[in-house]
Amino acid sequence: MLVGIAGTKVFQRAKERRELRLSEAHEAKIDAEAAQIIANTAVALVQPLQEQISKLDGRVKTLERENLATKSTLRLAIDYIRALRSWIFQHVPDKTPPVPPDALCIQH
Repeated sequence: MLVGIAGTKVFQRAKERRELRLSEAHEAKIDAEAAQIIANTAVALVQPLQEQISKLDGRVKTLERENLATKSTLRLAIDYIRALRSWIFQHVPDKTPPVPPDALCIQH
């Protein structure tokens, strides 16, 4: 009878270990599936954002080039206005050119 009880205990313990290993394997499989779902979701969410960022980056670069060109043109215009005012003061001394608006603050 002791041998039977001991045999039953050994068999029961082996069965519990086997069930524990199967349970751990099942949990690992579920974890792997969850990780895959999270990765797929992240890719699905991030990819459109990356495309949008790429488009916006292109637009920003274009606007920066246009801004630089506008500033260059504005700087040339201001330099020309200064030269023109200087010429007027030298060659037309009896006339006073209009004063530039305060908002321009054309100081070099």
